[in-house]
Amino acid sequence: MSQPEKTMAAALGRRTAWLFVCAVMGLAGHAGADEAEVRKLREEKVAVLQDVVRGALAMHEQGTASYDDVASAQRQLLAAELEAATTVAQRLALLEKALAVAKEQEARADKAYLAGRMRAFERSRAKVGRIQLQIDLAVERDKLAGK
Repeated sequence: MSQPEKTMAAALGRRTAWLFVCAVMGLAGHAGADEAEVRKLREEKVAVLQDVVRGALAMHEQGTASYDDVASAQRQLLAAELEAATTVAQRLALLEKALAVAKEQEARADKAYLAGRMRAFERSRAKVGRIQLQIDLAVERDKLAGK
């Protein structure tokens, strides 16, 4: 196992890593599941992805994971949180929080690009991520307003 893999395994723990693998491979399917079971699975998925984000952030701080690795993990977590949300108000709160994080990431990406530590396309990805969240937030606000 490489050092980055060891770091991720330590950050996630064996059980969490196994649950992540199951989630990715679709082994925790929803066929025939009742609503309570699906809700529980969605909550479990969020918990696993929170661990994935923590692990990706730790690896990024050590220089063993890229900005894209962290951003991808954060996008997966947001998608799972949105899937688990039961109201439009919850979705709005999640999107507003994610937008604030995306704006910070975009500012860091701008600084890293100007310092020569990030390529232009990576900087653009950060901007696109922020723009997409603004679109998603506008759509959810329209839903809340009944449009």
